[in-house]
Amino acid sequence: MRQHRATLAYALATYSFVLPAFAFKELEYAEWEVLFLTSLPFVGRLFGSLETRRLVSKLGTVWTYRVSLAGLAGSSMISSSFTQFGEQLAIRLLVGVLFGIMTSLAVYEAMEGRSQKGGVVFSGWALGWSLAGTTYLLAGSWSATMLIGGLVILSLPLFRGENRELEVIQVTSVSSKGILVFLLSFVPSFTLSVAPYFLEINGLPWVWIIPSYAMAIPSYYLLPVLADKIGFHRTLMLTVLVAVMSGTLFFQKLFFMLMPFTFFGLGLNSLAPKIALRYGVDSRNSGVAVNTAGLGGLMYSMFPSMMGFDGLSDIMDASLASLLILSSKRVKTKVS
Repeated sequence: MRQHRATLAYALATYSFVLPAFAFKELEYAEWEVLFLTSLPFVGRLFGSLETRRLVSKLGTVWTYRVSLAGLAGSSMISSSFTQFGEQLAIRLLVGVLFGIMTSLAVYEAMEGRSQKGGVVFSGWALGWSLAGTTYLLAGSWSATMLIGGLVILSLPLFRGENRELEVIQVTSVSSKGILVFLLSFVPSFTLSVAPYFLEINGLPWVWIIPSYAMAIPSYYLLPVLADKIGFHRTLMLTVLVAVMSGTLFFQKLFFMLMPFTFFGLGLNSLAPKIALRYGVDSRNSGVAVNTAGLGGLMYSMFPSMMGFDGLSDIMDASLASLLILSSKRVKTKVS
């Protein structure tokens, strides 16, 4: 039950996070302003993750989800009539904080007691992207998209279940290598965030991204199963190899490679928690580790404007190669 609730929470948080990215172009901002506003919540999410334990200790798990969802819905609806850059700056920072709270709690619940299977929660990222793209496709304008986005969040059933107070969570320190594992595994996700823009500048409809994200959702479930069958390292090697090859070819304008790139690139997140566990990342500090690593999204999303898409592809390949190196090292973790 908690696994499903955590995945839904991650999906709704992602939905609110990425929904404006499809419609920002209508506000006639400069390119750097669009990229900056799109990625700005990656900064706010870190502050949210640091406040999660304190908030949950006062409200409990269910009410923390409810309050955060209400804030995300309200932010989306307010955005429908606020179009100035400064106004969007403040709203996007708030969205980031709420995103950090929801995803930190979701990752904790997903990894609690079953750390090696906790990566399934990241399927919410692909689900949220799919829903956001579909919403904009149906709404067709900035104001309608943001209003509908808020209503979609409010119309869903409130989170239910045991409203636990998690005072027992003591956030332990997070090793730099543990954070690095998540950062490197998120690189395909960061890279794919600019895929709609890449498609558009090459004369193709951005809507291609919707089915690719939808088809990637099963990867979060299938890759851990494959790891149980043929071994974790073999599965990781296969996943990284296909992600590197398909991602490189996609940015060389072989656009049909978007599907395998999305499937294996996003699915890589389902394997990351097992690697991070070796470096001391568990349910107690996973939220901080994930959201600290998420700061990389601000950097990676700006790379195309600085070095082009070929440079972005090269950096992605090097990042995934580094992840393989980290995964090959045996590290003794503390048992508490």
